[in-house]
Parts: sequence; C-alpha cells; structure tokens
Amino acid sequence: MNDNIIRHKVLNILAEKSNKNTVLSFKGENTGEYTVPFETLIAKIKCSETEMVRAISLLLTNKEVYFYNVEFKGFFIEDNGLNAYSTNKYLAIYRNNIFQIAKDVVQIFIPVISMAIALVAVSNNGAKNIDKLETELQKTQLQLTVIQTELHKPLNRKETYPLLPHELHRVADRQATKQKTNANE
Repeated sequence: MNDNIIRHKVLNILAEKSNKNTVLSFKGENTGEYTVPFETLIAKIKCSETEMVRAISLLLTNKEVYFYNVEFKGFFIEDNGLNAYSTNKYLAIYRNNIFQIAKDVVQIFIPVISMAIALVAVSNNGAKNIDKLETELQKTQLQLTVIQTELHKPLNRKETYPLLPHELHRVADRQATKQKTNANE
C-alpha cells in the first residue's frame, strides 16, 4: 500500500478518536484515551509494520501526530495533523504522484508511436515511388525498342523525315498494346 494513503488513513483514525473524545469531554463524561496504539493502527489499516513505521515517521517529523508514552502508549493527532487530514494533504500528494507517472509514460510512448507511424508512412511512400519508377522504366524501354526498330527499318521513300518525339510515344503505345494482346492470346 502507498505510504501517502497509509498516512491519510492514520490521520483519519486519529482524527475520529480525537473528535469523539473531545465531544465526550465537553459533556463531562469519561473521555477515555485520546491515543491509538501502534498495533491497533496496523490492524485497522491492514498493512505491514514496516509500512506503518515509514508512514508514521513522516507524520512525526512534520509534527502532525505525537507519540504518547506516560500511562499508556499510543499516537494522537496534533493540530497540524487535523489540518493535513481536513485538506486531504496526503491523498493529494498520492494523486499528484500517479498523475506524474502517467504523464511520464505518455511522454515516452508518444515519440515512440510517432516514430512508428512515420516509418510506416515512409515505407508505404517508398513502395509507391518504386511502382512509379518501374512503370517509367517500362515506358522508356518501349521507347528505346521503338527507336531501335525505326533505326533498323529500311527507309520508305514516302518518309523523308525522321519521327518526332511525340510520334515516338504513339508508336511505343501501339507496340505496347500489341505486346499485351499477344501475351493475352
């Protein structure tokens, strides 16, 4: 169990004991003990002895509780402790710690996730570029074969001028469609 939660529970138990006995003392009845023994605190909170010692040590240092050892042994709450209990000081510290841990985890995972998304985007973009380059290469190869066939073709007496670049594209497209129809047959 978290030490701050244990501290809050200790202050809760001691505050209830203090308030109950304060009301009884105003009525003139037997006030009983203002203190709560160490073992009772452990039993009510259900924590280990070492956790309780760690939690109470800060309460004693901050003078929020006091250890009474005259007629009987036990802890009672001071004014600082009542203030800390009423303002939920240790619960606020606990919640702040949880918030900081969550914030740290998010600050670690956001860049990792961003990097993974960027890698996926780059790899997909690279694949598209490769496909574009392959189609351009095929077009260029077809144009090259058209040029080679035109160079090796005997000159026709009607054609006195060589093919212009825009005419090469048309011839290359015609040959590509011929190759596709031949491949489909």
